[in-house]
Amino acid sequence: MTINVTKPSVNLREKLNELDYDKVPFQKMPAGSVLQVVSAFTGIGANTTSGTFVASGTKLSITPSSTASKILGFFHISQLNNGGPGGEMRVVVYRNGTLVPGEMITLFNNYQVLTSASMNVLDSPATTSAAEYEIYLRRNSGTGPVYLQQDCHITLMEIAQ
Repeated sequence: MTINVTKPSVNLREKLNELDYDKVPFQKMPAGSVLQVVSAFTGIGANTTSGTFVASGTKLSITPSSTASKILGFFHISQLNNGGPGGEMRVVVYRNGTLVPGEMITLFNNYQVLTSASMNVLDSPATTSAAEYEIYLRRNSGTGPVYLQQDCHITLMEIAQ
C-alpha cells in the first residue's frame, strides 16, 4: 500500500503564529456576549417647567459593531427634585433625539426630592453609527420647575445577538 502525502499550500505554523488569542472577532461571539462597554460619570444639571420632554445634556455615546446588536443602558441619577406644588415629574431616555421605550422615573407630590434613582433600557438601534443616549425630563403636571442634578452615572453595553 502506498500513501501519498502532499505539502499544504499554506504554512500552518505561520498562520497559527499570526493569530491574536486575546481578541475574538465580534462576528464570532455568541449571542448574549458583551462586545463593548462605555461608561461615564457625567451631567451638567437641568431644570424645566415644560410639559414636553427636554434634553438634560446628560448623555453618552456608543458605536455598535453590528446592526444586529442591542444596547443595554444603565442610568443612575444622584438627585431629582420635583420643585413645585401638586406635580408629577417624568424622566426618560432618548437615543439620537428619539424616545427609547422602556423604564421611566416618575416623581409625585409636592417638592419631592429623590436622592438616588436608576433606570435601565434595552434598545435595538440597528446601526453601526454612533448612538447617543441622553436623559430627558419634563413636568407632567402641577407648576414650578423640576430638576435633574449634575451627578449622573451612565453605562452602555453592546450585546451580541
